[in-house]
Amino acid sequence: MATAFYAEAAEEELARIAERLASGPYSPGLEKIKPIALQSIRDNFTSSATPDNSDWPPRKHIGDGHPLLIDTGSMLQAATGGGVGAIGEIGSMEMVLGVDGSAIPYAATHNYGSPNRNIPAREFEGMKEDRIDEAAEVLADFVLTDLIGD
Repeated sequence: MATAFYAEAAEEELARIAERLASGPYSPGLEKIKPIALQSIRDNFTSSATPDNSDWPPRKHIGDGHPLLIDTGSMLQAATGGGVGAIGEIGSMEMVLGVDGSAIPYAATHNYGSPNRNIPAREFEGMKEDRIDEAAEVLADFVLTDLIGD
């Protein structure tokens, strides 16, 4: 007994997969990785380190009683998906997380620094490598099972 395999069938299946990959929607998979990304940002605050694990520059004045970059907690809450100024938009093909500068105007200065004001960058936005790997696995599972698997 023999089973025939025709190249046209593979070509048609690969074209179907390519179309699904090109058009999505990826939003259900992005919803699954959103908590991973937000936890990575929270980790940056709690470890006082950038996404590449470099320590934030120390504060100029020691001993004000607050952890670095956490005074009222507003920026931390916004950056981690809660509170005023949180940006958490998920579309068919992209996810945007961040802090709305009109609600938390000092967030960009803290993240990128301001050389003319002598404020060093203390990058909090972004994901650490282990969280990127975790998110990639979750998204790959979504693609294989939900996006092209049906």
